[in-house]
This record gives sequence, structure tokens and C-alpha cells, in this order.
Amino acid sequence: MMTAGIRTRRINRYPFEQAHLFSPWWHGSTAHGEAVALLQTGDGGFADGTLYFTPERVLRVQSSDGRTAFEPGRDYDVDAARRRLVLLPGSRIPFLQENQLYPAAGRPRSIPHRVHAPDQNLLYSERWFPGVQVVVDYTHADPWSGYVPARATASLPRTMERLTHARSLKIAVTGDSITVGANASKTIPPYMPAYVELVRRGLARSFASRVSALNLARPRVTAEQGVRRISALAAVKPDLVLVAFGMNDTHQRDPDGFRRRIATIIDGVRSLRPETEFILVATSRANPEWHWSPAEEFPRYAAALRSLTGPGVALADLTALWTDLLARKRYLDLTGNGINHPNDFGHRLYAQTLLALLVGSSPSALLA
Repeated sequence: MMTAGIRTRRINRYPFEQAHLFSPWWHGSTAHGEAVALLQTGDGGFADGTLYFTPERVLRVQSSDGRTAFEPGRDYDVDAARRRLVLLPGSRIPFLQENQLYPAAGRPRSIPHRVHAPDQNLLYSERWFPGVQVVVDYTHADPWSGYVPARATASLPRTMERLTHARSLKIAVTGDSITVGANASKTIPPYMPAYVELVRRGLARSFASRVSALNLARPRVTAEQGVRRISALAAVKPDLVLVAFGMNDTHQRDPDGFRRRIATIIDGVRSLRPETEFILVATSRANPEWHWSPAEEFPRYAAALRSLTGPGVALADLTALWTDLLARKRYLDLTGNGINHPNDFGHRLYAQTLLALLVGSSPSALLA
């Protein structure tokens, strides 16, 4: 069992500033720590990886664990017009070949199965993917036209009052394995905490309040299991509850039932703790080629959550953010396991989105 002291030392090994939580993805002209997987497609050309924005100047390309810095002209070139990093002969950057993405059934690092192709598995591993991803810092002039979370001042007045008046804030969290922290690096370099801890630390640094977060999320659960834990949530006496289900629910193809179960969680906690407020987290997206999580269901599940917002209930729409990202990036760039968990980059996006609701989307918001 890991002692609290060891856990604290590992959390402290990750430089908080490295997450750029108050310079979020949609703000400014510098992309920080964008994850990129290099892929060699079937034409046999050089492996390349896709950036979201058109790069003006690449500032840094390094391994996802932060241990290796890669060099332009030696390891990669930049094809700015195509928004690509292109590997050079002899590059030290690892890459995937397209045929590796669809291993045969029974092969290592595989899981059933590709949409409409039950004889083709998908590449899957809980620890392996960061090894074939790099992180890139670069400047750009492209505007972000996608989802931007708005500060939830009107929706979460009690939470905002506690934060701005230096009163303690107790957060309780319920959800699935993403919210447990799956595939954030945590215990291996670069030791980045998962998004719940990043949010807690971001709030603690932004306000004079004492912020605590009790994470009651569990792996492999759905909103149905969340309903069963209403009493445990309320027993924490939370001021704010994060409700983060959906990734394991979409295969049911039942957004109306999902809405009912989330509403039951809200109403159940409120019946015991009437002043509690809520942030509903619409999940990041799964691999669109994975049969278990139908791609077309994710917007429907996010819409179900959106219909529950109002006084005391805000939405963090990670589904919308992932949809916008996947319009210009590969799913391989965003995944920690190949099918449904975000990598460190994804956990930072979760944290940036939640902090934008509670703090704002830019450093100047801290002064508001």
C-alpha cells in the first residue's frame, strides 16, 4: 500500500506550472504540451504527426515522460502548411505503423473489436501509449473556434461565494475510471496528477479558500452505480459535486435513461444536502473505431446532461471539446490506452475546462 507521504512526494514532483491550467487550450497564441502520436501510413512514407494549429515556431518537442528532447533537423522537420511533424531518417522518435492499429484477435495489446469488422481488434494497452507519443510546444496565429467553457457564476452562486470570500470548499466526486485517474501518469514520469487533483490545486492557488476533494469514482461503472452511491456522496457533506459518467454508458444507447439516472443523483443528494451544487461532466470521446462505445451516441449523452443544467447545475462539456479536437487530430494523439482513456494532455484539458467554469479562461480572470 502506498503511504500518504510517498503519494504526496510524487504529486509534488510534478511542477504545477507545467500544466498551464490558466493558459488553457483555447486561449492565447501558444499551444503547451500538445500530445502527438507519429504514424506511418500504408503508403510507406515517413511517419508524421498532426498538430491542431498551424505552427509558426516550434518551441519544444520531447518524449511524453519529459526525459528526452528531440531536435529539429535531426529527429523531425515541420511541415507547417500541413500542420505536421515529419520524422527524419534515423529519428529517435518512436512511431506506429498503420497495420499495428488493428492486431489480430489474441495478439498482445489488442481488444475486440473494430466497428463493422469483428475480425479486427484494436490496439490497446494501459501503459504503453505514452511511449509512442511526444509533447509539443509551439506558437501559432490560428483562432480557436470550438467549445469555450464560460465561467459558471450564475449557475453556481454558492460555490463562487465560498471561493471569492475565502470560505472552505468541499468537493465530492463521483464517476468512472477516467475520474479515478486512469492513464494520467501519476506514479511514473512526468508524475502528473489526474484531473481532479489538478482542479483542487488550481482552485487552492487561485483563491484563499481551503479546498478539499474526496474522489468517490470507481472503475468500470455507469451512472446506475452512481445512483447507488447517493448516500455516500451526501455523507461527505459536499458544497460541490462533480458527476462524471458516460464513457461506460454509451454502449446502452439510452441517453434518456442516462438523463434519468443523473437527475436521480442530483435530486437524491439535494434531498439530503439542499444547498449542494453540481458540475456535470460530459465525457471525453472513445476511439471512434471501437464498437463498444458508439461514436454517434456521445453528442446525445452530452445533450442529455445539458438539459439538466440550471440553477445550481453547470456543465463541463468535454464531449464538445473532444469533438472539436478530433476534427483536426488523430484519436491516437489524445488517448492513454487506445480506446477510452485520455492521456496526460487529456487530463490537463479536463482540468482546464473545469477551472474555466470556476476561475475563468485566462490569467486575468483571477483578478475578476
